Amino acid sequence: MSIRDADLQDGFTLLETIVAFVILSMVLGAATLSVSYSARLYHRADQIRAANQLAEQLIAERFERGPNQPRQEAGREGDLAWAIRRQEAARSAMNGTRLMAFDLRISDRSGRILAQHQSYYIEAAP
Repeated sequence: MSIRDADLQDGFTLLETIVAFVILSMVLGAATLSVSYSARLYHRADQIRAANQLAEQLIAERFERGPNQPRQEAGREGDLAWAIRRQEAARSAMNGTRLMAFDLRISDRSGRILAQHQSYYIEAAP
């Protein structure tokens, strides 16, 4: 092998360089998608955490007030919208006590439900 042949063998060919750049761009593209997806999941988890905290707060406030509450309530807290609905689920024929259903829904701006709570409680006859 002469000195001239050795000079031709040094370095990478254009095809090798292009293949390396294609592989590198695929790896970087996959990494970017992964980071973007993780950020969206983190934001969603944060929204759900905030919705659950709001639900706990609303439930505690409503049950402290006692039985005489409106049938439906709604409101906004930051980016979250909430709605509470109470309705009679059953009534005792003997003493007039009622089984009441309590439904709380919290949604984001797009209307997607982030938290939902359903419970029942007994209300004395009026």
